[in-house]
Amino acid sequence: MKYWVWIVIVLLILFSFKTFLSQEITGKSVSSGIITLTKVGSAGIQMTDENIAFGSGYVQGCEYAVVNSNLSGSCWVNVSEFVEDYHLLVNNGSSVLNVTASVVGLSDAEDFFCGDCLYTDNARISVYSVNAESGSCSGLTNSAESVATYNSVNNVGVCDYFDFADASDSVKVYIEFYVPKDASVGNKSFLISYEASVY
Repeated sequence: MKYWVWIVIVLLILFSFKTFLSQEITGKSVSSGIITLTKVGSAGIQMTDENIAFGSGYVQGCEYAVVNSNLSGSCWVNVSEFVEDYHLLVNNGSSVLNVTASVVGLSDAEDFFCGDCLYTDNARISVYSVNAESGSCSGLTNSAESVATYNSVNNVGVCDYFDFADASDSVKVYIEFYVPKDASVGNKSFLISYEASVY
């Protein structure tokens, strides 16, 4: 009988141990945490040459003359010195920028050239951008894009993705005019504004 008792005790112990091993874990514990990252940066552009001088001239033999500060054009006779000129924009901030251009204080291009051109409707003021340092900007103007036409003003993207990798990331912005043949005589000037926003 003693053996039976010991056998029953051993069997009970083995059965209890097997039952313990086969039980599933029923509790679950979940923890979560918040991870934050804040990127700081500054948006800034510097213009190293804010004046563009076209000199003096007149429209010859056409409805309008095309005059570009990169020295290209047609139907324009210059009677004073005219050299290549542009606005040089430098990204001096610490962020990639989107840069736009607009005219200030004009209702349209006729406002600049004539006040109200009576015989033509081709007055235009445009900007044209190119990299001054290779790779400074992605998304330059495709050609001369109008910031003012004979009857409107527009914001124009000068540079969609202006890099800030080094101090020489820069873009040249040329100005192009369509000067109507009925433009009024006299010295004229206007203000162009460049606005930079963080990309």
